[in-house]
Amino acid sequence: MKRFRFEIAETTDDPGLRALLRKTPTDGHIRLSFCREPNFFDASVVEGSQHETIVCRDMNYQGRIVGMGSRSSRPCWIDGRVQRLGYLSGLRIDPKYRGAGLLQRGYRMFAKMHHQDPLCLYLTTIADGNERAWRLLTSGRAGLPEYHYAGDYLSFAIPLRRKSNPLNLPVSKGAYVLQRGDEEQMTELIHFWSECGRHRSFFPAYELSDFQSDGSMRGLRPSDILIARCRGQIVGTMAAWDQIDFRQTVVQGYGELLTRFRPLINAWARLRDMPPLPELGRSLALRLAALPVVSSTHPACFPLLLHALRQVCSGDRHRYLVLGLHEHDRLHQVLPRLPGQVYRTRLCLVRWPKDPDLQAGTYLQASFLRQSPPYLELGSL
Repeated sequence: MKRFRFEIAETTDDPGLRALLRKTPTDGHIRLSFCREPNFFDASVVEGSQHETIVCRDMNYQGRIVGMGSRSSRPCWIDGRVQRLGYLSGLRIDPKYRGAGLLQRGYRMFAKMHHQDPLCLYLTTIADGNERAWRLLTSGRAGLPEYHYAGDYLSFAIPLRRKSNPLNLPVSKGAYVLQRGDEEQMTELIHFWSECGRHRSFFPAYELSDFQSDGSMRGLRPSDILIARCRGQIVGTMAAWDQIDFRQTVVQGYGELLTRFRPLINAWARLRDMPPLPELGRSLALRLAALPVVSSTHPACFPLLLHALRQVCSGDRHRYLVLGLHEHDRLHQVLPRLPGQVYRTRLCLVRWPKDPDLQAGTYLQASFLRQSPPYLELGSL
């Protein structure tokens, strides 16, 4: 019997999948685990309406899960029309098994899944600084697909204050009225996102079902959405997405310098009413700035929405508001200067060699991505 077995995960694999996520933190000055408590499969819905996870089992140890990776897909806007877009994520190998050739074998299973259910293109992200993963995945080794760098995705971690004056909505800000969303406005919002999304690359083709309890925007309520209107028309949105009930970013360790100076850093942070560095094993108290969408004729409402959302999120248990934008996103031109840190992630477009879909080559061109900037929903990565 072969020692390693690859197959599609089942619901009974939930404990093993969550355990592997906990024991495979990222490298860097702050080591983070991206956990999916209390249920891996319930959390996976945000990555796409169709989702499958490959597991690698060590049959010498009663089938223990030692590797995993996920393939998701969802309808997205690509070149002005809706197509199914793939997403490869959650690649994890138990540190004890690295170098055992499991990666190539796992990707051969991904390739089989692709040929049975072909997609025009896949997205994946690789954290900046994770050179080991970058070199390996872009090495062109047998069994691996083609990885094409498509620019950086920037995540802005904006600190929230513990004390803040409440924002009474609706409120007028110059030519704009900012208000909260509700159920009655959802159809109008879907139409607005569709009109804006058709001019972007990879913008999700949202439907009302995405905002149900089991949809891809799980946990986001209509009242979490801030809307900017001008003369009665929706011209911008931004929402506060709290995922801590099903997806957590947990601090597993600090580098030598941060370990040494963390008490001083936290003392300074308390004086400035800034978030401290959490204790080990604690989840980062984050809210994600979802749906940062603004009409091309009303960029001025973007900083208004961001400042308003920061005010709405301050004063509760959350310590950071995280906004994600691709480096070619035109919203950078009106992005206000805010405190906090910026984290870079490399966006890659992935396709299998000799794929018959030649049109996918168009999407790999830098000129296409500059003309139609990529949009990624941070909470779906």
